Amino acid sequence: MYGTRYLRQKLKTIFLKSISERSKGWILKKIEAIDLTLLLNLDSYIDYLISVQGNYDKATLHKIHKLISDDNNLATGEVLFFDIGSNIGLMSLYISKKEPETHIYAFEPISQNFHQNQMNQIINSLNYSLYKLLLGKNNKDTVKVYLSDPLPNREYGKTNMGASSVYLRENNSAQKYEVCEMITFDKFWLENIDIKLKNKIKKCVIKIDVEGSELDVILGMTDFLNVAHNFQTILIVELLFDSLKEKCKKVVDLMKKQGYSFYNYTGEKIERIDSLEPGNYIFSNEENIE
Repeated sequence: MYGTRYLRQKLKTIFLKSISERSKGWILKKIEAIDLTLLLNLDSYIDYLISVQGNYDKATLHKIHKLISDDNNLATGEVLFFDIGSNIGLMSLYISKKEPETHIYAFEPISQNFHQNQMNQIINSLNYSLYKLLLGKNNKDTVKVYLSDPLPNREYGKTNMGASSVYLRENNSAQKYEVCEMITFDKFWLENIDIKLKNKIKKCVIKIDVEGSELDVILGMTDFLNVAHNFQTILIVELLFDSLKEKCKKVVDLMKKQGYSFYNYTGEKIERIDSLEPGNYIFSNEENIE
């Protein structure tokens, strides 16, 4: 019987050969700033930015790494990282490489992104748990996820494969969609995180970037939030205050009711949300998030 290493290498060879024959948009590139070799699709907006700029959403990448690395230097307890909206795997790959003791769970429902994410694990000889699942407020076998349309006059004329959404938005028409399975965070937590690991957790970091469905994801983790007071829990959430202001307010209100404080990336606690810009923000059930 073939070993796992042989099968992974065989899959890598077959896939890279197939994409080179199918599309000139695919490249394999070493990204020096993050010390990863990535399979990138230059027809996709995020991949293109990674290729030309050497990174993407660097502030979030470094913030997550700092939050995790600070505790991985301690002797006892386990750190978990949930990458909800993992896309091609940039953040999971980086944390897996830099902090190999971290338990990483990545979620990406869109087929192209999911398989590209898988290949980037193989290419970099990294291993984390990756699930082709859509996280939301319900458990459903079939949910439509609307794919992003090409934007010829914006975003370098690329298609943003990271902008797929269960909601129709300005760049998501009803014509292109993928049917995905939806699961709540609570169900995943109950069925996939071993009780022995749960008893050893010292910190749980959860990144939620799901193109307008952030409130739905949080509504699907209320049972988890009720028990997460046993360890430090930090959520990094994309809040689109420009286009989804009412949903963002509901996210903030819900998290505050659960006892979480609201911060920006500099560690400043936010009390008023009236004039906040769209971006990523932090919720923590403990005060020390520097």
